[in-house]
Amino acid sequence: MWYFAKQNRMNKRLVFIAFLILSFSLSAQWTPLNDVPFVDHHSNGFGHNGKAYIIQGTPVDSGTDFKNKYWSYDPLTDQWTDLGFVPGPPREVSIGDDMNGKYYFGFGYDRKDLWEYDPDTDSFTELPECPGQWRAHPAFVAHDNKIFMGSGTADGMDIKDWWVFDFETMEWEQKEDIPGERRHHPFQFGIEGFIYVGGGHRDTWSKWDIENEEWSPVDNFPGGRVAGTQFSYEKNGFVLSGDASDHDDLFDHHFLMYDVDLDAWFDLPFDQEMSRWACSSFIIDSELYYFGGLRENQNENGMWKFDLDDVGCIPTAKLNVTSVDETSANILWVNSPTGSTTQFEWRELGEEAWNVSSQPQAVYVLGDLSPCTEYEFRLLTSCEESLEIYSDIIGFRTKGCGACMDIEYCDLDNPVYPLNGYINRVRIGEYENLSGVSDDFQGYFNFQDPNGIEVELGKEVTIEIEPGFPAQNNSSFFSAWIDFDGNGIFSGDEQVINEINTSSTVTSSVTIPETAYIGLTRIRIMMGIDNVINGPCDLGGWGDGEVEDYCLRIINVGTNTKDDLISEERLKIYPNPSSGDIYVELPNSNHYKSLVLTDVMGKYVTRLDFTNNESVVKINSHDLNLKQGVYLVQCVDAKGFIKTTEKLIVE
Repeated sequence: MWYFAKQNRMNKRLVFIAFLILSFSLSAQWTPLNDVPFVDHHSNGFGHNGKAYIIQGTPVDSGTDFKNKYWSYDPLTDQWTDLGFVPGPPREVSIGDDMNGKYYFGFGYDRKDLWEYDPDTDSFTELPECPGQWRAHPAFVAHDNKIFMGSGTADGMDIKDWWVFDFETMEWEQKEDIPGERRHHPFQFGIEGFIYVGGGHRDTWSKWDIENEEWSPVDNFPGGRVAGTQFSYEKNGFVLSGDASDHDDLFDHHFLMYDVDLDAWFDLPFDQEMSRWACSSFIIDSELYYFGGLRENQNENGMWKFDLDDVGCIPTAKLNVTSVDETSANILWVNSPTGSTTQFEWRELGEEAWNVSSQPQAVYVLGDLSPCTEYEFRLLTSCEESLEIYSDIIGFRTKGCGACMDIEYCDLDNPVYPLNGYINRVRIGEYENLSGVSDDFQGYFNFQDPNGIEVELGKEVTIEIEPGFPAQNNSSFFSAWIDFDGNGIFSGDEQVINEINTSSTVTSSVTIPETAYIGLTRIRIMMGIDNVINGPCDLGGWGDGEVEDYCLRIINVGTNTKDDLISEERLKIYPNPSSGDIYVELPNSNHYKSLVLTDVMGKYVTRLDFTNNESVVKINSHDLNLKQGVYLVQCVDAKGFIKTTEKLIVE
């Protein structure tokens, strides 16, 4: 996949606008209702016997103290009734879930108690308190005659523990921790013999086997998202709205359905304007009711409903690209539960027309691609009543660019946020990038460019890093690594900048070693605020600062150009021109892996792999059905770098 850099944010906005156009057409399945009479976030409740019962999220003045109000809702009249105050202490950001016609709730700031509400008798019963820490924003599921609870925020820190309350013994018991890092504000639901937990400020999703008491991973597609609402219905799990993991707005995938049998998430209709943080929901019969929460830091009281028995035409899911090489890629997906996949469409990025393949089967092998080229694809699902829907458009780049773009470099161990400082400007030789401050709260950017920033073997290049600060200057740490050997790893001897405790621009002259690998490689630039940088993959602490990656093209002046990187080791092609068999004499086959033949416009024709013992490779023009014209023969090393190129004329 490619990454959006800061200067490409406009493209992201255009994609978002296109999504809005689609979402408005889909959101017709949502019906607006009367406003909720209270304006609040973190409310919670459930539907029972044709009505809903909701506990208001924030305590209000009860006349003698602060307490939480609770309400009932009648869908027949679309009206709310004030039922008074919830007993027990006032609480903020409580959480709850229903089971067997009753509602269970508790926890919140400075709270670890548990309560049961019976709507048939309008009575509250306090249950045994959890012996663990108090917590806000935990996972909480009532299922299988048990309460499952864990993670959340306590005493200023996230936690990852996991507790089970058994109604048969009326006792709490601590179990194996939730996998992954500590988290709060996750999503959760119970289906049959499993409890599903994921998201929060972490990307991982897992399920808890109730009988065997063990965790296992599930599809991580929703990734890190926080403070929405969730529920299960008819053997499916649902997550709805909320924020991205960095508390930025969600741009897409607001309403997702999880199919336990397929281990796949499917997009459902939603309108971006309905998106909320800390929103609430309940179900009456098959109708989902959605309300409350914050939008742009303002409490909202709008409410809508959605029929869960009529989810419409659902697009394909789990779109993935695997086995990408210079000329082909395998495309995988999971078919929609409501229709069939009728078309696979793809094109080179920037082209208007789509190439179309009908009735595709996953895995779909997409071939005849050009090296180091960006492509995009989508799938069309057809449902009953002539309904059709496209999947998201997914992009990928073929290999053949060089290490910088072909190799997966290490991800950062912790999320990075430019809260108190950021990389304002980077200069590498004659190249300069004024990236400025991120307006979408991101602290990592990959400025990939297949051309690269050209630097010379054995020569000095000046690297300059200018910090920026939203308020006062802060003590900062700066580091830079260059992957000189092009192996995809930033080793200790490849660190070229290490400046500590400064708030000024850092300037360093770096010599490109004579032993450096010629071609496209990666440079990583890091700035940390009040944190020691622990390495190229770890900004340290809470990750306050910014990290930027760039591509360098290392050349040997006099013998290398961008298109002919080792011209002194030229290929010998004979006969040339040719009308029959063609022979290519290799300059030094110990360094190379294959020959790639393209037309003069760069369109892929074939690739011929060879062993280290071969010095001559034969090209059969008749078998390849080569037409008259000019072709390019490129010698490629084991890492995919094009090392030398020669013209071939076919008569």
